[in-house]
Amino acid sequence: MLAKAGDIDAVLHFGDLAYAVGYQSVWQEYMSQVSAFASRVPYMTSVGNHEFDEETSEWPPLLQATPSLYMKNDSGGECGVPALTFFPAPHQHMGPYTSYWSYDIGNMHLISLNTETDFSWESEQWQWLQADLEQVDRAKTPWVIFSAHRMMYISSWNVADDATHDGDYEVADMLVEHIEPLLVQYNVSLALYGHYHGMQRHCASYRGQCMHRSKEDAAGVAQYSEPEYPVHVVVGSAGARMRGEADWWADEIDLYIEDYTEQAKWEFGFLKLDTTNSEKLRGTFIASRLDGYYELDSFVIIQNIDNVLGSHNKLVKNPACTIFCPHSVGQNVDAMAPILPEGEIAINEGVLLMLLVGCFVCFLSLLSLAVFFIYKALRSAPKDSTETKQLRGPHGIDEQRFRRLSSSARHHKLEDLTPNDEMQ
Repeated sequence: MLAKAGDIDAVLHFGDLAYAVGYQSVWQEYMSQVSAFASRVPYMTSVGNHEFDEETSEWPPLLQATPSLYMKNDSGGECGVPALTFFPAPHQHMGPYTSYWSYDIGNMHLISLNTETDFSWESEQWQWLQADLEQVDRAKTPWVIFSAHRMMYISSWNVADDATHDGDYEVADMLVEHIEPLLVQYNVSLALYGHYHGMQRHCASYRGQCMHRSKEDAAGVAQYSEPEYPVHVVVGSAGARMRGEADWWADEIDLYIEDYTEQAKWEFGFLKLDTTNSEKLRGTFIASRLDGYYELDSFVIIQNIDNVLGSHNKLVKNPACTIFCPHSVGQNVDAMAPILPEGEIAINEGVLLMLLVGCFVCFLSLLSLAVFFIYKALRSAPKDSTETKQLRGPHGIDEQRFRRLSSSARHHKLEDLTPNDEMQ
């Protein structure tokens, strides 16, 4: 309806598209459903676990995408191939089955990260994201919108999965550890996610803590005035069953709402973003009901473009762990190193102890090698006994052998000596 009326310029869908899980007929039905808007405006998609995740792949190497991070059978064997074939990424020069991309729409720079494959520190995808953020022209696209399927911030009962490490909080911790520093350093305005079946709006946060809460204006619209950190919004409410429908979940919902969560809705709907200038971005969550559309939540991000253009210096670039960094139940990542002024380095006691132990082990290894080579050299040196010294002349020649050769020479002509005699 909005696309037909010309009210939108693009659609951004961050994963779990058709839930086809291997059935081509489901893809065909889905394509028919989205054609009403996908035929009119750019339809920008990402892959989610139901397009990508699989323990093993039977696809030829040229077709299959990069390996799944969580090793679950959520895609029904699709391994990202149908989704990336039907909806190719804008960056075709990166390969026909690129699963992450960025693109400019109006004055927005849109980024899509693939959370189903490796995004850890200095991985291929991480390096691509850093390079992309580095080249953004904020004078041309003052708003940078980051999107991913899985969430960096969430209020959820799905804490951990010991087998696959894809619990909501486990993945959130990984994103906080490896991706969030880049978003903060490059002043990303807004981060959008799916995966969780519901809508949640969180305050501008960092390291699991709320750093900037919104304030409602007279119309009840939440205002984020010049936040120094991204605002996070989960919009996984497009069609799958809501997480809040289960009675056992609804009865204990308050136990799972995190301090950084400012709004939560469990209704089918979508988020509409509007911006006409470099200083104000408006988001509206619109519920889609049988009797019409209803605006259930609105927020505005206000930024000072001069401050945005002048700063890329908020970050300590050294995470404390690799890809999996799960925390205990109910524990946020506020225990991690806080943000530091430029030029300072955060090294906690555990890291320092590991460095000292590593240095000590290296020292012992080098010392052991030195002792071994000295001992080997002494063992291989020739033994010069007293008896041998007595048989040698002043120039170190073996006198016994010399006398034997001299005696032999007196009984043979020089030309009669055989080569063997000469070598005696």
